[in-house]
Amino acid sequence: MTRLVFLAALPLLGMAQSPSAQPGPQSDPFRLCAERALAGYWGPLKPWQQQWYRLGLERGLTVQGRAKVTSFGPWENPRMSGGPFCWVGPVRIRLDAAHCAANPELPKGSIVWTPYGLRFVVDRGGWVRLGRPYTRPGETANLDYWSPRPLPTLRGAPYLVLRRGW
Repeated sequence: MTRLVFLAALPLLGMAQSPSAQPGPQSDPFRLCAERALAGYWGPLKPWQQQWYRLGLERGLTVQGRAKVTSFGPWENPRMSGGPFCWVGPVRIRLDAAHCAANPELPKGSIVWTPYGLRFVVDRGGWVRLGRPYTRPGETANLDYWSPRPLPTLRGAPYLVLRRGW
């Protein structure tokens, strides 16, 4: 599913950076993705995804900046990725495709969107920080998405925070 969403989201990346795209809600990458996701373009959504895509559209939310987006998962050495679990308060959870790590400026519990889809921020990472050498000028977030397979790193990807913290 993650691979399918990535491939389908590639046109959104191009549109987001195209100078001919008209500003406004109709050309916003998040809004386009949310409308397509809710229409079943990429298959069925989980209830939490439906809820947050609908809420984002109802509130008129649009992309708020550019991010570096990387991925981590079972293909990495646990010493590098921290392993398949993280702590959310007192609860140890198994990471899956609903989760990501984010720079410390985005509190745990936040819900973020990038062209790779929606994720809950549940973790930090040693390399998930802002500024040199981690991000480039203009990138205001650094997100590391859990994925069962490696995803290509996105630079300057559109992103949106739908909820900050719990």
